[in-house]
Amino acid sequence: MMNTKVSTRVAVTGLGIITAVGESLLAFEEGIFNGKCGIGPVSLFDTTGFPCQFAAQVKKKDLEDGFEAREIKRISRCDILGLIAAREAIEDSGLDLEICDRSRIGIILGGGAGGMLSWEQYRRSSWSGQSRPKPSLLLPFSNCTLTDLIAGKYSLSGPRATISTACSSSATSIGYGFDLIRSGDQDIVVAGGSEALSELTFAGFNAIRAMDPEYCRPLIKTARGCH
Repeated sequence: MMNTKVSTRVAVTGLGIITAVGESLLAFEEGIFNGKCGIGPVSLFDTTGFPCQFAAQVKKKDLEDGFEAREIKRISRCDILGLIAAREAIEDSGLDLEICDRSRIGIILGGGAGGMLSWEQYRRSSWSGQSRPKPSLLLPFSNCTLTDLIAGKYSLSGPRATISTACSSSATSIGYGFDLIRSGDQDIVVAGGSEALSELTFAGFNAIRAMDPEYCRPLIKTARGCH
């Protein structure tokens, strides 16, 4: 969350995060300072045949807690991760939305593959012929879905945008949010991004040899890949 009272100053007032290293801001901070490794075996899809068998997958078991069963069927893993982080950021900011002008709160998020994992599940179900694929798996395919979901959940009617600039998507969205506040166009901006592990991105990074067959060791001379 970013907030300001004057057009020339911008402040970060709330943070939210969920990663393989930590599933909340506090847990992430503790994980970083204690040298926790979030890299491990992938369970979301079969990695047989890939040079690298590991990735930084969020392993939170109760990831879907707090969401209704009907809601879960229509959103992707990427959306769930983003909604959890946004909720923590808004709560961390201490912002009282009931007294805010919600038309002056924008949402700028970075996105990549979006709901690709859900699409892959649909594809596997369709091609295997073992079960009828669920059309709802295709609903969250677009990477802009999360931006709309957060806007709807918190009734925010300010400008919204989803920026896709590869690995810099979230950083670019934060910069754009900063500009919106500094210029006086918005009072508050929810900025950041969400990306969920998918077979497409995993295969892509393996194909360009950016993945190390062993755990990430960036300062070791014998390290492979470009972690």
